[in-house]
Amino acid sequence: MQARTAISEYKEGRKLVTSKGALSGIKILSFAQLAQGNAGVEYLADLGADVIKIERPGKGAWERSWSGLDTYINGESVFFLSLNRNQRSMTINLKEEKGREIIYRLVKESDVIVENYRPRVMERLGLGYDDLSKINPGIIYASASGYGPDGPYRDKPGQDLLVQSLSGMASVTGKADDLPTPAGAAIIDIHSGALIAMGILAAICYRAQTGKGQRVEVNLLQSAIDLQKEAITYYMNGGGERSLTRSKSGIGAPFYEAPHGTYATKNGHIAISLTPLKKLGEVIGLTELIEKYEQPDALTKRDEIKELIQKEIKEKTTEEWLRLMEAHDVWCARVNNYADLVKDPQVEYNQVIKEIEREDIGSFKVIGFPINLSESKAEIRKAPPRLGEHTEEILRELGYDDEIEEMKKNGIV
Repeated sequence: MQARTAISEYKEGRKLVTSKGALSGIKILSFAQLAQGNAGVEYLADLGADVIKIERPGKGAWERSWSGLDTYINGESVFFLSLNRNQRSMTINLKEEKGREIIYRLVKESDVIVENYRPRVMERLGLGYDDLSKINPGIIYASASGYGPDGPYRDKPGQDLLVQSLSGMASVTGKADDLPTPAGAAIIDIHSGALIAMGILAAICYRAQTGKGQRVEVNLLQSAIDLQKEAITYYMNGGGERSLTRSKSGIGAPFYEAPHGTYATKNGHIAISLTPLKKLGEVIGLTELIEKYEQPDALTKRDEIKELIQKEIKEKTTEEWLRLMEAHDVWCARVNNYADLVKDPQVEYNQVIKEIEREDIGSFKVIGFPINLSESKAEIRKAPPRLGEHTEEILRELGYDDEIEEMKKNGIV
């Protein structure tokens, strides 16, 4: 049976929205917040899902009130703008019985719930999986957390830096004499968001075959460990202490050998990946590298070798080295900063950066959907919503009409 047909049958004939989006006709209720939950939801929204973002009346989601580098556009958080496109915003007071009644009505015609509150918060509100699956047995309920729904760390704050530290990632990044070094971006949050989306897509396929919903759980700690699956597997299978020891000269990771790493050139920096020492020595004209070192030394004497290479690399510009190394098939790349990146010819060719227009704040740039689909392309259909922008629209879709003004007055929505 085709998945599309099965989804239609599961929906008992409810009309699907006609669109090129792969997830057209899928309705998602998002209680997501911060980067982890919102990254996952935005991927699904880009793929065509109808996402209703549930927010607090008056205040909205937490990410509306904070932004990295204190960056705002006409008072709108750039953090919020970076993770909430293609969604509709509805404000509901979840502590009010009437507010939960609206959620229950939404759940009846929804396909997916996404939440990343601290464990047990949704249950206390009467919005846990057990509660909502009684209303809609086919509901897919995705929960994202810092460490999982139970266990000794259940109530600890889950945040990218803290999890990079707990997971061992910071301990293997940087030079031997550096403090443990976190990555320069919230990589675990975003990877965890991608895993949320993957889990939901798997559950949608399963439901298309069986008609059954299920719970999907993702956590930051396991996401961080997943990113290190190669390195940790080395440690557990013979790598031992060598897997924990960073190089003094900044080799890319404990399990890599020279020349792997970054080097200062005459006018910038270049990265050189794994390359046979003899070949590299011939290309850069370093006789000592050719005559003195054998390939096994690339690991055991990696700091000594890297320092030797660095002295030579400093003598030419990045552009000169790139021309020379690329001509001899040495794996290398310019070290870009963000100013370089946004002008990079491949980034421009791939159309990675998109522009969104919203009437009240004008034009702003975002990162587009990272996957190309030949038949069901992801697209930006809606700008990130103003707080509660679609509340009345969604209530009318649910059949509310005369009650709307009263609910506004009573702080329900």
